Amino acid sequence: MKTLPEAIAAARAGQKSALRCPNAHGHKHGDRNPSLSVFPGKNSWVGVKCFSGCNRDDILAAAGLKVRDLGPDRPFEPRQRPSIRFLLPPPPPPPPPPPPTDDSEKAAKRRLWPRLMVPEVAVLERIRDVRGISVEGLELAVERGILRSGYHEDRPCWFVTDERRIAAQARRIDGQRFRTADGPKGLSLEGTVGGWPIGAAAIKPEHRSILFCEGGPDLLAAHVYIQAEGRQDSAAAVAMLGASAAIAGEALEVFRGRRVRFVVHADDAGKASLSLWSKQLHGIAAGMDSISFGSLRRADGKPCSDLNDTLLVSADTFEKARVLHALTP
Repeated sequence: MKTLPEAIAAARAGQKSALRCPNAHGHKHGDRNPSLSVFPGKNSWVGVKCFSGCNRDDILAAAGLKVRDLGPDRPFEPRQRPSIRFLLPPPPPPPPPPPPTDDSEKAAKRRLWPRLMVPEVAVLERIRDVRGISVEGLELAVERGILRSGYHEDRPCWFVTDERRIAAQARRIDGQRFRTADGPKGLSLEGTVGGWPIGAAAIKPEHRSILFCEGGPDLLAAHVYIQAEGRQDSAAAVAMLGASAAIAGEALEVFRGRRVRFVVHADDAGKASLSLWSKQLHGIAAGMDSISFGSLRRADGKPCSDLNDTLLVSADTFEKARVLHALTP
């Protein structure tokens, strides 16, 4: 049976759903017979009605949602940052046709994705506290449409995606794993095209250099380095969601004539991915090199296995590690 966020997503796609009401206080013995109806409402709003009489605000609060989560899209004005409240950016221009590997089943699943919203400042600060990623770097990822927030599996999450909306991955804002203590750290949303390098849609003609990463945390960390080095106008960052996926054919042209620096994980899978991706971009990229950080250690003594870990080194280690200076190609 659907969760409330999933039912809201379905309503935005024109579907009506019946599910168990999450407001436990309104049902003495539990909602054994689904009494909550979620349906497309007027003026682009989503309607919710509990036939046992539960109040709408109580229903939403029980699922960790707000009234705003039922409402229509609104434009985001970045200069009014103090008032950011999970607002949505202006609708992007119509995306180009999906890649040849896509199919109608995946497209249908993507229409049921949760709302991907502009994070409020408190969310960025929470990501900073959990991942060690600066708010300034996160804001650059938000500006480029790469970092979004919302709910997945009834949990507040942050997402990496881009304006193509054909690939997205969720991670919990509190830094915990999904489902169980040893469950997955990140979940790709259903319908995701695995070979699409997230962030490719944000690359502009003036971006002549690209940091090529693996996974959402490294993608956000790359924006910290781009921002800190003052390369916002000349550099971009992309990430594959997994080391085993090949770059989608239609994305290869995005890298033509640009310098690419691969930032790979310090393991066998990272080495294999470097071999695969560099072969694909041979003759397309203007130049390629790679970096890994297996020789560095975080301030807590643990080895640096990826780019995100390099943000957790001590100031002394950072000063001595030349590999971290001018990281953006």
